[in-house]
Parts: sequence; C-alpha cells; structure tokens
Amino acid sequence: MTWLMQFLHRLPEWAVYCCIVAPVTLGIMALPYAGRFACRIRPNEERSRGAIEAYKAIVASLAFLLAFTLAQTQGMLRASETLVAHEAAALNTMDRSLLRYDTSEFTDLRQSLHEMTRTIVEEEWPALADGARSRKAEAIVDLLSRRIRSAEAATPRQQTLLNELLAKLDEFTDKREELIQNADTFTPALFWNTIAAILLVLAGLSLFITPSLERILTIGGITAAATLVLCLVVIEDAPFRGGSTISPAPIQRVYALMKARQRDPAAMAAKVAPQ
Repeated sequence: MTWLMQFLHRLPEWAVYCCIVAPVTLGIMALPYAGRFACRIRPNEERSRGAIEAYKAIVASLAFLLAFTLAQTQGMLRASETLVAHEAAALNTMDRSLLRYDTSEFTDLRQSLHEMTRTIVEEEWPALADGARSRKAEAIVDLLSRRIRSAEAATPRQQTLLNELLAKLDEFTDKREELIQNADTFTPALFWNTIAAILLVLAGLSLFITPSLERILTIGGITAAATLVLCLVVIEDAPFRGGSTISPAPIQRVYALMKARQRDPAAMAAKVAPQ
C-alpha cells in the first residue's frame, strides 16, 4: 500500500478523486451482478437484506474512522501553515535587526540571510515533498548561528538588538525543524491497510446482494460518499505533495521586503529606527 499512497499523494486533487471515487463506486455497483452471473451466487431476499444492513453498518464504521483521521490530518495541515507564518515573521525580524545593527559584519550577515531565504523557497520547499531539507540552506543557517552567537555588542542599543536577534534566530530554527518534521509525517501504513481490508469486506458483501436498481443505487451512493471523504484524507495527508500543497507565500513576501530594504536601506532604516 505504501507505493500506492506515494503515487496518490503526488497527484492533483481532481486526479485523486478520479482514481478512487469512480473505480471503487462503479466496482461495488457491478459486484452484485458479478455475483449472480459470473460467480453463480443465488442469494435469497433474506440474505440480501442482511448483506445490505451489514454493508451499511460497516460503511458507517468506515466513515467514523475517516472523519477522525481527516480531523487529524487537517490539524497537522493547519499547524504546518502556522509554522510557515511564524518562520516568515522570524526571518523578517532578523533582517530588520541586522539592518539596525549597522556594522559591516552584520551587513554581510544580511546578505547570507537573504540567500538563505531564497534557498528555502527555491530549493528546500520542493525537497519537503520527500521530507528532506536543503543542504545549502542548512549550511547557511549554521553559519548565521555561529557568527551571530559569537558577536559582541559595543553599545546598550546593540546589546538590545543582539538579544532580539538571538531570540528570533532560536525561534526560526525551532519552527524550521518542526516544519521539516511535519513534512515527513504521514498517516501510518496500517491505516491504509485497514481501509483496503474494509473495502474488500464490502466487496464480498455486495456479491450476496440481489441486484435491483434500488439496491444498486443505495450501495453506490453510500460508497461514493465514503470514498469522497477518503479522497480528502489522501489529499490532506501530504501537505507538501500533489495539487494541494502548503504555499511558501509568507516567506516569499518577506523575501520581497528584504530586497526592498536592500534597495533603499536609508529609507527603510528610518522607518524601523526606534522612536
């Protein structure tokens, strides 16, 4: 099942729906006819009603399981989006602090910070689809951390800025590590194996249903509703893969602000100078 989920995670949303809802629903609707004509099963009315009742009960249990898992995946998705926003805010504060420190050493550090921000968007973000990180970004983070922690303040104002810079550096590194960890966290394979087993049980029950338009539409509608929820779980289970991914837009906006400060440092310094 692992290879199948990796394949589905990389598909756009519409393709996930097409690959799951239509084949499963149509297959379930066709099985009562297959049981009667291909497998030579001759279910009586009492057995058919029992199969339908069991089918409904099992689908209800499946829907409960899917709803619980969907809540978990949505929680992880929202948490990852929040981490991106906090990471972007920390980068923005670090850039402003480096600008206000006003030394040649910290001017060079600003260039490294800008390069790291660009690398996160262009290199590390695609790597997050595989739960990986950019080695280049990692090297720049290590360099910034060492140089900032070894810096010494010459004035009380610089000491205040340095303390703020160190706090935001710690916040940034913590949020980045959490985000990379979240990118590599997926619903366990045991869950998907259980879903596959439940679908097989439903397929077996449908063989014993006497085919009629009313019954075929009943099991088809129930199955379609359950598989639609299943598609949502599949899509949101991988927030850095497929057509529905977490956007690096907050970091991109911060990078644009950094470049604006770089183009007009005097004006930007005046805007952020303490009153």
